[in-house]
Amino acid sequence: MAKNSPTAAQQTWFDQTPDDAFIRLPQLVGKPGDIHSPRLLPVSRATLWRMVQDGRFPRPHKLGPNLNAWHCGTVRDYLKGQAAAAAATAKA
Repeated sequence: MAKNSPTAAQQTWFDQTPDDAFIRLPQLVGKPGDIHSPRLLPVSRATLWRMVQDGRFPRPHKLGPNLNAWHCGTVRDYLKGQAAAAAATAKA
């Protein structure tokens, strides 16, 4: 298993989270300065925001002046699409 890949416990909470629940940035990329923090995506905060700006990752919902969050279902769909693309590339 890769160093920063999700563990079974991390996958469990994500799999059990309803699609309409919100996920905040630290749940996606981990807490800043803590390399052992759980993360769903193997990217930094800056890279995630670049991906959002470039349209390669879904835009978050603005819940307040300083609060952004993503619907769990949207993130789940993104991850499934990435897995399908990787599988298609591996077959080619």
